Amino acid sequence: MTAADAAQESQWKRWHAVADLYHACFTGLILTVVTRRGTADATEFVFRVFRRQQQERFLPGLQKLGLSHLPPAVAAAQYHYLSNWIGGVHVEYMYESDTKAWIRYPPPRWIWKGTAICGVPGEVSRAMLRGWHANNGVALGDTRLGFVCTKQSVDGQDGLEGYYHQYDHPLELDQRLVFARHLEAPLFDAKTAPALPVSSWPKPRLERAYRNYAMEYVRTAAPVMVQLFGPEDAGYLLHVTGKLIGMQYFDEVAAALSATLVARASSHPSSTRCSRRRMTRPRPRNPKARSKSASRAGS
Repeated sequence: MTAADAAQESQWKRWHAVADLYHACFTGLILTVVTRRGTADATEFVFRVFRRQQQERFLPGLQKLGLSHLPPAVAAAQYHYLSNWIGGVHVEYMYESDTKAWIRYPPPRWIWKGTAICGVPGEVSRAMLRGWHANNGVALGDTRLGFVCTKQSVDGQDGLEGYYHQYDHPLELDQRLVFARHLEAPLFDAKTAPALPVSSWPKPRLERAYRNYAMEYVRTAAPVMVQLFGPEDAGYLLHVTGKLIGMQYFDEVAAALSATLVARASSHPSSTRCSRRRMTRPRPRNPKARSKSASRAGS
């Protein structure tokens, strides 16, 4: 490996650390709203975030991924497969017909990483589907396209899965997302799944897109939170989430960023003494001793 290759690999490692931090921030923002404002507010928040993302990114994404020529159901499903794959999300795609195509997000779920999945109500997960998946037909100008959800991982099922279906009639608003939990997706076959053309998606572009994937969700979530909750409440929610995530992920991100200055400062003896002074609580004074001293001083 040349010096240039090593430098590039190091840069990509730092990009991954940044992506992981933003990923945690986005999941943390949702959990903060759930715990501090309740399920109803969290549901509305997630709906607005994903609807805004869908309106900004879906149609341009179809063009970038070379999917705009496909039938609506197939194009929508392949978009979710490829765009999420770029962001490091585990997702599967299964073609059934030109009017029916499946997607599946098997565990572990990217958005509800680790134990976070235990704190996500089912309504919040459904809001994600209402915000994005249910609106793809509208964005494509084909209101016959809807999404049928067959599983939700937050409800204890083995993944989030469903299929895009192009009906033979226009769908009403409440018909664009329906649930059919008695159905099962076909098995995933990686050999038949779509792939990105290497010529137009070289590794540097893929690495940049991976970094930006989670960053875009936070970029969208912040203004949505301000519009929904007002600047004062949103500022508090953003601040407390950022602080908590920053404390939890500091060591991981610092290591990935090769933070030599931080390591050097923390290993310095004077720094250690300072940190110990900050970490040690002052001993409470004895009120009786203070009163005796005062009486002696007055005598």
